[in-house]
Amino acid sequence: MGVTSDDLPTLRAIIPAGMNKYASPLKAADLTVKEIGAFMDTVLDGTAEEFFKSQPIPKSNKGPITTIVGKEWDKITTDPTKDVFVKIYAPWCQ
Repeated sequence: MGVTSDDLPTLRAIIPAGMNKYASPLKAADLTVKEIGAFMDTVLDGTAEEFFKSQPIPKSNKGPITTIVGKEWDKITTDPTKDVFVKIYAPWCQ
């Protein structure tokens, strides 16, 4: 789930079939039984926003190369009006 000690305490949910991950938008200190139930209802009914461990969306992507981050993957790579070639790399891996 990508939870680190910096994230704790947290409320997360995972749907194993698709490995979909969700993070409560509320801080743990603000959670009540009612809030936890409401969060789980949104996860189960498919209206919760999926959680992606992602860098922030770039403020500008106007150059010849577009930077794609996890939060925009589907929007950019599945656009039927464009041809997309994706080079995936890790800056720390030579």
